[in-house]
Amino acid sequence: MNIRIIPRNKLDIAKYDRCITQAICPMPYAFSAHLDVVAYHWKVIVLGDYEMVMPIAYNRKLLGAPQVYHPFYAQQLGAFGRFQRDVVVVKAMLAALSKFYVRVNMQMNSANPIPRLKGWSFRQRTNYELNLNQPYESIRKSYRKGHKSNIKSSQSMNYMDVELFSAAAFAKIMAALPTTVGLGQLMDLVALYGTEDIQVVRLNDGSIGAIGFFPKLSRFMEGPERIVYLVGHTTEAGRKAFSGHFMLDAIIRAHAGTRCVLDFEGSELPGVSSFFKGFGPIDVPYLLATR
Repeated sequence: MNIRIIPRNKLDIAKYDRCITQAICPMPYAFSAHLDVVAYHWKVIVLGDYEMVMPIAYNRKLLGAPQVYHPFYAQQLGAFGRFQRDVVVVKAMLAALSKFYVRVNMQMNSANPIPRLKGWSFRQRTNYELNLNQPYESIRKSYRKGHKSNIKSSQSMNYMDVELFSAAAFAKIMAALPTTVGLGQLMDLVALYGTEDIQVVRLNDGSIGAIGFFPKLSRFMEGPERIVYLVGHTTEAGRKAFSGHFMLDAIIRAHAGTRCVLDFEGSELPGVSSFFKGFGPIDVPYLLATR
């Protein structure tokens, strides 16, 4: 196989992004514009004439030696292209990576198979996805009973803010949260995708109950949509009013009956996982690859 490692500054961006677009399972994280925001340094393992690509973020924090790490706000990378599910091809690309990097910590994508490769370990991680290609009432039937009750209660206490929420206001909220990482990168992503992907739920008194950033795959390509719940926050008052339930139900209601997948981005945290599962998604696991 003709496999090369090409640095970002020598990459044919048009061919690279086209490969992501034509992949079996394209992800917004893998497009060059998204990677330019979240990864300070990245290269690509390329098969042939961009028939398959595997973007890798790297640094030199391992005693000066280069290592592959997984950047924030890019849940699934790995191998993309026409042979995304081909274990022989994926194994060959990882083997090529092994020749240049001593340590690798990389989250691959849900279409990549589990290869057998000496010196590597692979672990499946949880990610919930909800297919919205049915009428809303059909989707709602799969909601957990408690979620249905909470959403019904929430409708008299919350409303969606239809006005565009400013990036500065969003940054102020996220900066105040101890769980926020890479604020600069997050705000650059808001600039890339647009503030229209910020969803805000307000309580009846006008205060914020919940807020989330939901970037869309359609920023880069036409076809079936993928909406990613990248970050979110529910206030203390919002928890009492079930604002988080209200926000996700509103997203589902707005896109029901379309070729769209709502990607919850996890989670392996028991409480968050239980909350997401209450909307009736399926677990579409991806791989954590390390060596």
